[in-house]
Amino acid sequence: MIARRRASPNAYFDAWKANDIERVRPLLHPDVAFVGALGKTHGVAETLGGLGGMFAMTRQVEVIHRWVDGPDVLTWFELRTAAAGPMAIVNWSHVEDGRIHPDPSHVPPTPDAWLTSPLLQENAWPLSY
Repeated sequence: MIARRRASPNAYFDAWKANDIERVRPLLHPDVAFVGALGKTHGVAETLGGLGGMFAMTRQVEVIHRWVDGPDVLTWFELRTAAAGPMAIVNWSHVEDGRIHPDPSHVPPTPDAWLTSPLLQENAWPLSY
């Protein structure tokens, strides 16, 4: 069961590393939502649009550790871009039937992490909401 819960987040991060946003589409529940420090999306099209911009600006994404608790998967990873990095980020996904459901969100490790992020300071985040 744990291996099945990890499969969608594993595939999500593999797609990110390959900068292949279309590999994420079958992993998303139709009502998927993203809520983060820099914006929010609802539905597959908006979520793929936001993630596509993030994937494109990423130089490296490295998974540090993953925890699974029932349908909830927490992934701690480091993100590097041309403008910043490494940045420690935590991603929470709720996985049911192999799909990421409406509650995933990215959470910075501390409240000040995003406020001091070069991405935010330089307005380099290409996501539009």
